[in-house]
Order: sequence, then C-alpha cells, then structure tokens
Amino acid sequence: MTQSLSTVARYIRDRQDKTFRMKKLTSLGLSSRYRVDVFEGAKTTKATLLQSYQCGYKKEIFPLYKSYDTVNGAEQVVDKRQSFLNKRFFLIYLFIPAVVVTVGLYYVFKFFDGSAFVPDKKDESEFKSEISGNSVSSSGVGLTQGYPVSQTLTNSSVSSTWRIGGRLVKDDLSYVVLVNINGRVRIELLNDFSFNGLYMSGFVDGEKVTVWSGSLSSSGTGG
Repeated sequence: MTQSLSTVARYIRDRQDKTFRMKKLTSLGLSSRYRVDVFEGAKTTKATLLQSYQCGYKKEIFPLYKSYDTVNGAEQVVDKRQSFLNKRFFLIYLFIPAVVVTVGLYYVFKFFDGSAFVPDKKDESEFKSEISGNSVSSSGVGLTQGYPVSQTLTNSSVSSTWRIGGRLVKDDLSYVVLVNINGRVRIELLNDFSFNGLYMSGFVDGEKVTVWSGSLSSSGTGG
C-alpha cells in the first residue's frame, strides 16, 4: 500500500498484475465512502481502467482509518471548495436554474392555456365608457353617448335608425361600429351580435340591426 506508485521499485511495477486506487468521495461530501478504480498493470490511465465501484467504511473501523503513512501525519479539510456541495454550488447550479425553469414553465403553460390573454373586466368597462362618451374616432366623427342593449329580445322590428358600418378591434376587444344617416357613430361590443355565415345582426334599443337596416338617404327610405 502506498500513496504514490513512483515510490514502488521499478522491478516490482513491471510485475504488477492490477493496481487498485482508492479515493475518498470528499467532493460529494461523503467522507465515509470511497471509490475504487481498478487498473490493469502499474499504469493508472484511462486506457488501462478495468472497472470502478464504491464502498463505505465500516463504522467500527472508520475511526482507525488514516490516509497517510507517516507517524505524525494528520488529515484536515482546509479548503471547502473541494466539495461541490456547498452554498455556491446550490445557488448557481441548483436554485437559480430551478427558479428559471419553474417560471418558464409557468408562462409557457399560461401562453398555451390562453389565460394570459384574457382582458381585465375593469379595463374593458373603462374602454367601453370612453368610447361611448365624447371621444373622437380616427375618422374625426364624434361618438355618441352609449345606450343600453337588450340581451333578451328575440323578435323585433328592423331598426330604421342604425345600420352596421364595420368592426373595430382595440386591446384584444372587438366592437361593432353602427352609423346612421346623420353621420352619428355608435360602438357596441361584438358579443351582442350573432353571425350566420357572412350575415351579422344584433339588437340595439329593442330593434334588429344589420348591414342593410337604417335609413340609406336623407329622405328616410329604409334599406
């Protein structure tokens, strides 16, 4: 048994069949376990490595173990960096990656779940109030005061005032633009309208509104 093969006589090394190298697993924080590397011959290279396995010191003989062969030798751990199971290792290689992966998975799940794109009801109500007030559209036409929309009407006459003029999308919300012969513009949520192919209709002020409803000219002819 020796700590260095260079101290073994050459004529003995030439006759060695196998070399067993024991190393304590200090880097893993396991001072009571060790790894055994078995090499062919006297050379301890990767090419001559036959096998590796781990063993543990028996409790009854571990206090008698010494990793030195001198009389006054003493074994002390003077540098904690030899163990990767320290605070820095846990912070850099375990804690931070775990937090990054967790946050990434959370946002990926929200992205595919669609919950991240649900508009806030408060923002929706504020935006609707802003549009139905005294705002001005991009075309310069003043928007009129909003009117309550009936949600339970099933049968009604066709509106002679309003007709559907287009659609408006803002902040992930869709609206229907209503216009009349006087150039007044009114905005209603798209949820209050139904589709049948390319045909769209809805109820406003108790009357049915479509793309062909309302007055088409100043003479008041219905469309």
